[in-house]
Formats: sequence, structure tokens, C-alpha cells
Amino acid sequence: MTIDQFAYKLKQHCGPLFKVAEVICGYGVAFLHGKRIREALDQAEQSGTIRGNAARIRALVPGDIYALLAFYETLPEGHFKYFRPHGFARRDVEKVLARPYYLAYGLFLEGELVGYSLFKLYPGKKAFFGRMLSTKLTGCGLGKYLSLYLQWQSRIMGFKMRGTINLQNSPSVASHQAVGGFEILGDLPNGYTLIEFPADLMPTEPPVLDVRLE
Repeated sequence: MTIDQFAYKLKQHCGPLFKVAEVICGYGVAFLHGKRIREALDQAEQSGTIRGNAARIRALVPGDIYALLAFYETLPEGHFKYFRPHGFARRDVEKVLARPYYLAYGLFLEGELVGYSLFKLYPGKKAFFGRMLSTKLTGCGLGKYLSLYLQWQSRIMGFKMRGTINLQNSPSVASHQAVGGFEILGDLPNGYTLIEFPADLMPTEPPVLDVRLE
């Protein structure tokens, strides 16, 4: 059993203890690697177009809490079948936007938040990722864009980009495979799999935000 598999089981079976350890380790990671993290965030804002409309992606800050809460409200419950990154109460979201070991990113279309991605940083220079898109933008290639964008940010930080995925979630699997695929590191409880994106395939430049919807 790897340390990541152990941590996942600890989270499932002893949540309070896991949360305490996560906070302590998270602040330590942010302190040790703060320079590289800031370097990535300084380059995070990128502009482009989605179906000819102005779009941009950037790091989220505490002042974005209302936009993020409103975004969650637009998502149907079925959207969280395979992935629920954290609690969605205001207090939970405030913590995500304020704590330095969470890196949150927002994708905006004509000023409206339509996509959300995040990293949660752990010891061993591991960045566990998550992403969510508005239902009106699924199936158009934005999942692939977000994967490349997160890989680019992870490369700047010098972190391994890891995640947990349910292989039954075929749209998510397909979008990850479209950007070079991933390595399976091991099985997790409840049908999930621990994955990592190969560092040598991560882009060295930011991906172009130019999505054309049919």
C-alpha cells in the first residue's frame, strides 16, 4: 500500500484525524514551496475565446466566493456523482479560497464563472487536481483544455499532478486520455483509481484558450 492509498483510506474511515493532518501538512508544503507556487500563480491568468466570446482563466481569490457559490448552484446533483472536491457551504468555500495549500482557478465566459479547477497540495510535491464545468459547456473540449492548463501549472511548480478517478466516468477518462493519457498507480476504495500524469508530457507553455462550439 502506498502512502497515498493509506491517506485515502484514512480520509474515508477517520475523517477528523485526516483533516487535522491535512491542514498541518498543507501549511508546511505551502511554506516550503511558496516561491514556486507564487511563480505559477503569477502566470495563471490567460485570455482567449469560447465560441467567439471573451474568456479567461485565472486564480481565484477570497473575493470570488459569491461567484463560486453561484456556480455550484447551477450544477445538478448528478454532476457530483463521481467527484465532490469539498463541501459547498460558504464556510467550506471560504477555507478553500483562503488556505495556501489550495490553488483554485476559475474559467470565466463573458464575466460569468463557468468552470472551476483546483489543486490540493500534499507532501512529496504532489498536487491532487479536480475540475468542474457548467453543464452547458460539457462535451466541447474544455475538459481537455483544463487538463492541459493544470498540467502546465503543475510543471511550473515542479509538482507531480495526481488525482483519483472512477474509470466508469467515461467522459472524464476520455478527456484525460486526449492529452497524452495517465499512469495508474493503484486501486482505491469504492471503485476509484489513483492516477498520475507523466511529467515529460506536461506542456511547457500555457495551452491556447480557443474553443469553438458547434
